[in-house]
Amino acid sequence: NGRGGATGGLLLHPVLAVEAGTGALLGLVDATVWNREGGKAAARRGRVTAAKESRRWLDGAARAGAVLAAAASITVVADRESDIYEQFVGRPANVHLLIRAAQDRRIEAAADQPALLFAFADALPEQGRLALTIPAAPGRKARAAELAVRFSPVLLRKPRHGAAGDLPDKVRLTLVD
Repeated sequence: NGRGGATGGLLLHPVLAVEAGTGALLGLVDATVWNREGGKAAARRGRVTAAKESRRWLDGAARAGAVLAAAASITVVADRESDIYEQFVGRPANVHLLIRAAQDRRIEAAADQPALLFAFADALPEQGRLALTIPAAPGRKARAAELAVRFSPVLLRKPRHGAAGDLPDKVRLTLVD
């Protein structure tokens, strides 16, 4: 998986369009292809986002907003690597983001509430439960699961390190746990 930038050769980051109602693959919206050079990269906090490989997440969301501008709704679904403050602040107006949190970020909170994202989420009241079946996988039987759902608006604070100085100090998001 390239931990620490050790993977050589060509790397690909595709952005695919999928129709939400049917799951039908509509096609390729964007693709970033790059080749890592040898050597260790400078510390991430010492580099601007434009100089990082993670820039592909921001570029992919921007490209989806442009290519799919006529769509009724655009939601970019991404994993923990795209938990980037610049992504939240700079997303195109016609694009929604659904991103798995990686960073336990600082938030604006009332005096009686936790000021870090994960503790805040843990303290939220349940809003409902969903029952679902997790399909079988190699070496694992199918099983039933019940998920508790919590959500709340949050005001995310700009990171102390690494975020560009011209970004707003806060951004409003909705947390879903």
